[in-house]
Amino acid sequence: MGVPVVTLAGDRHLSRIGVSLNTNAGLGDLIGQNEEDYIRIAVKLAQDTSRLSTYNTTLREQFLASPVCDPVTFTKNLEVAYQQMYRKWIDSRP
Repeated sequence: MGVPVVTLAGDRHLSRIGVSLNTNAGLGDLIGQNEEDYIRIAVKLAQDTSRLSTYNTTLREQFLASPVCDPVTFTKNLEVAYQQMYRKWIDSRP
């Protein structure tokens, strides 16, 4: 709490958990889409002591106020995602 986590988007559920948490906490800028992107984000963040200090004082409240900690909103968003996946599957059928 108060320490930002840079995450690398992967192609499996386990490697997407950080993406989900960061996205829902409003920290999409800390998600690397590939290894080069991940390293660039991490280095830039490590060099920005002002930004790190701000995270240290605000990140806990930001996370607690996010959909991650709001079960009703989180569930509604999850239901929408399931509906989109189902529609995509239906549309892909011959």
